[in-house]
Amino acid sequence: MEAIILSFKPAVFPALCTGEKRFEYRAQIPQGEVEAYLYLSRPVQKIVGKIELASRVSIANFIKEKRPKGKQLVDLRRLLAEGNQFFSSISYLCLFATPLSLKEAQALSVNFKAPQSYTYLKNYPELQAQLRASDYQKTAINPQADLRQLGLFSEEIIKNYPIKEELKIFQYN
Repeated sequence: MEAIILSFKPAVFPALCTGEKRFEYRAQIPQGEVEAYLYLSRPVQKIVGKIELASRVSIANFIKEKRPKGKQLVDLRRLLAEGNQFFSSISYLCLFATPLSLKEAQALSVNFKAPQSYTYLKNYPELQAQLRASDYQKTAINPQADLRQLGLFSEEIIKNYPIKEELKIFQYN
């Protein structure tokens, strides 16, 4: 399984933590199952956990083959128009007991820079060793790849699911 560091906007993180964000949409993502370590961008700048992504699916092929209707079709077309080519279902979320700051990650692997989209973890062996040794708690997100949430945007999820108090530690500290 390929391991990457995947950049997320902090505003998306609560939707992931509620379990309501069940799919990740990207212009590019490696093929096959992916272990993605979550880097929250500014102002957080921390690696806070990891998710497992199922094999990517082409949004265009999904529309052509499955023929979704209504809001789901509109949302999937919007994702394509915004440059997203693939979706992957999220199998589980793991939150680290202690998030790793960008400065700490750079101290471990001096060539590490915060990814714009994603970067391969194998390029940073010291950082990889630290992340793999981190304590975390695993939470199942989407074990049956329920397609009812497909195409739902994070901002829609965030509007309906407020940030849990215990998640604030991962956001702006």
